[in-house]
Amino acid sequence: MSVILVTGTSTGFGKLIVKTLVQKGHQVAATMRDVAGKNADSAKELSQLAGVKVYDLDVSKDDSVQKAVQQCFADFGKIDVLVNNAGVYGGGLTEAYSIAQVQAMFDINVYGVLRMVKAVLPSMRKQKEGLLIHVSSMIGMFPFGGATPYCASKFAVEGISLGLAQELKPTGVESVLVEPGLFPTEIFGKTGINADEADTLASYGGLWEQMQAGTQETLGGLMQKYEPNPQSIANKVAELVDMPKGTRPLQNPVCDISKNVAVESVKAIGEAAGKWYATYFG
Repeated sequence: MSVILVTGTSTGFGKLIVKTLVQKGHQVAATMRDVAGKNADSAKELSQLAGVKVYDLDVSKDDSVQKAVQQCFADFGKIDVLVNNAGVYGGGLTEAYSIAQVQAMFDINVYGVLRMVKAVLPSMRKQKEGLLIHVSSMIGMFPFGGATPYCASKFAVEGISLGLAQELKPTGVESVLVEPGLFPTEIFGKTGINADEADTLASYGGLWEQMQAGTQETLGGLMQKYEPNPQSIANKVAELVDMPKGTRPLQNPVCDISKNVAVESVKAIGEAAGKWYATYFG
């Protein structure tokens, strides 16, 4: 039985991950923003599950991260696994994003990951045991226009996880990725961090609106045809937690639509990376 801290558990993947992990017999620190306000219902729902404690945590704020992690240590005595799931989506043409808006997205999707890692790593290194699971995205490897800053933030998470895997290997701590394809979760229905320079968007003469409509039609059709189930992501996280140390793949694509294509693509990328490392480092 492990003690697992999961971020972004008010909806979507995060909530399913918590429920799946406790069903497997693990203890879970479920974190989310505003547990006394807009997420009060989710906080109450999860807190009623055996083995779950809910903490107020905003990954974009240093003090919030430190406070929640310290509370978790006080309650559970340790953190065996960190699941970096919290994130925010956003769309719009890249030129129409202000730098401040891109920074706001990275503050959650990228720096939030780093804040959490820095908060839990000292204890994991001390016990020479630990697992970091980062929920990235297939479009962190295969980006598409209309969500470039979001794709870039997930590219960054890929780099952080793969780099950490090398740095931490001598310490006994592992770092792996879960890379979801398209799934129907609440992240797309939330406000998001979108392009905010309206004049720039307008100067494209309706191109963004056409792109957005085409993407929505295509993706909507795929979801209707394949009915991807978000539970697949929670199952993959639970599977990685229960795998023996040293056997966990660094990258774990989960896509109910592309299926084997996603797995083959990641395998090819891994093989190419192996050749590159061998060329430079022997």
